[in-house]
Amino acid sequence: MAAVAVLFAAVMVLATAPPAAASNRYWATGAGQYYLPLGASCGEEIAYPANTPLIIAHGWGDAPWLADPAKGAFMAPTTTFELQIDSVTQASVLAVRYFPEVDTMSKFYVSEYDQGLTGTHAFLGLWYLDGALVGGTPHEAVLVGACPVTVTFA
Repeated sequence: MAAVAVLFAAVMVLATAPPAAASNRYWATGAGQYYLPLGASCGEEIAYPANTPLIIAHGWGDAPWLADPAKGAFMAPTTTFELQIDSVTQASVLAVRYFPEVDTMSKFYVSEYDQGLTGTHAFLGLWYLDGALVGGTPHEAVLVGACPVTVTFA
């Protein structure tokens, strides 16, 4: 039985810095709790406060985890999320966590911006699964979701 990776609700969280300087310290401490689900805003133009810390975390969840025969494909680097801002791929840190109470493994890609942003920017989230999870070629990334959002920081 092939594992089914479930797209976690994509979450944009405001924390801090322009698209060039990511730190990833707010995700670890839980600071900057402004949430914006990217998926819920897909294709929209939205507004957020300028110069506000920005955390963007998106990824995947897989359940039930312990009995999943396709764990390798889920954990492979080809099951991934890519964030682009103004057509520039952003650096991210992989955050993996197991939730035993619901037998779920999560795999999030986190980018943080310490100084926030100003102006208007085009965000694009791209979700990929390993081909083995979608009936394709194992070890090949298959694009399974894309979400553009225009954000004006004012």
